[in-house]
Amino acid sequence: MERSDVVEIGIALGSVGLFVAALAVVGSMYGTDDSIAADGALPLVGALVLFVVVMALAGLYLARQNS
Repeated sequence: MERSDVVEIGIALGSVGLFVAALAVVGSMYGTDDSIAADGALPLVGALVLFVVVMALAGLYLARQNS
């Protein structure tokens, strides 16, 4: 396995791990018995938007590394 493959895997796993951790924090802070309270909707959407932005930036970084 080449170094670039390891870097790509590391970035992807790190980004997904960050997203899962953000969801866990939002769930623990705003979770009720079986759902997330209305106050947690904005942080949940924020975590999702942050994940999309991080993945887009990671994709740009990786695309520039390969060219």
